[in-house]
Amino acid sequence: MRPIDFIVETLAHMVRSSAGPPPGIPAHVGSDFERELSSLCEWHSVSPIVAASLEKLALGPGISRITHERLRALARASATSNEGLFDDAAAFRRALSGEGIEALVCGESLFPLTLYEPGYLRPIEKVDFLVRENDWRKVIDVARGIGFERIPEEPSPEVPEDALLYYQYYSPCIFRSNGGNTIQLRFRMFDIGRPDDEEVSWHHACDGSWAGGQFRAVSAEDQLIQASITYNMTRFGRLMNAVDIGLLLSRAGNRLNWRYVTDRLSAKSLYPSFYFTVERVVDLFKLPGIMSNITDPGMLRRKRYEILWRPGKMVKDSRHSSHSRRFRFYLLETGSWLDKIRFIGRVLSPRREWVSAFYGRPYRPWLKIKFIVLTLRSRLASG
Repeated sequence: MRPIDFIVETLAHMVRSSAGPPPGIPAHVGSDFERELSSLCEWHSVSPIVAASLEKLALGPGISRITHERLRALARASATSNEGLFDDAAAFRRALSGEGIEALVCGESLFPLTLYEPGYLRPIEKVDFLVRENDWRKVIDVARGIGFERIPEEPSPEVPEDALLYYQYYSPCIFRSNGGNTIQLRFRMFDIGRPDDEEVSWHHACDGSWAGGQFRAVSAEDQLIQASITYNMTRFGRLMNAVDIGLLLSRAGNRLNWRYVTDRLSAKSLYPSFYFTVERVVDLFKLPGIMSNITDPGMLRRKRYEILWRPGKMVKDSRHSSHSRRFRFYLLETGSWLDKIRFIGRVLSPRREWVSAFYGRPYRPWLKIKFIVLTLRSRLASG
């Protein structure tokens, strides 16, 4: 058995909540297996899950003490990092609530709060909040009042519509705490391309508990949409993203409003990519009964998808940095050609006052070019 096969079996056992003991390490593995196992677990951000699974084996982990301790050390580091991030994010949320500002938790930070069972840690890098653009100026004041700074410090649009456009097309809205933890604000769930006139996620929000208090979050349907786009956008680069989707399908698949999911994705021309992404996760973890809820887009779309995204290539071969291929994904998977042309035109035409404010100096054409390159790089890395 290869290390990647063992990792996938371990993740599938956890995703399906399978009865019986989790998979064990094959007998007589060598140092190469252990090195590869440790490297892949760290790359795919699944060290805490694999470490927890090995702890459940009656006969011990079956690997060297050094490798086992390495996995446990990565799990402890993730737990410490998550704790500090959630403390800062909870303070951010309470400050917004204190000023009457509604915010929905979204993105990867929702999964450890709602899906992962105790003992299976989900490492996270940032907490995302969905807010309304009309609250933009109040959000800025609240963030600064509790010690959060925007990274980098950027133009501060006074008009809500300008803030929506700026953060939709150029740089993501990132705040950082004194402790270095990251909060990202979103005005729209689909934060690439022309922004929707209204964010319908507000009408499907749900309640949850966190840090001793209540919070509002996007629905399970919107979580699935966002997780599937992220996994596809990163070209299936991290198994952790597949685990997120697998847990959603395993825990809530029968309760999901599939019509809402398919209608919302179809409106963005994103349904085919969603279908094939879900199909990939279902095949990876052997989840029964899921694909009967959605309709196959057809052989022509499947062939096109396989050519463009090479979904047959195993994720284990992706050892290079998996930047979010946001613009490639948008240009290939969503919208009409006219939408794509308008999108490119908007990205290449930032307002002069935004460029001047970004650099703190009078507008110059060469500054515009630098602005486009820098903001694109920031947007690409935002995930």
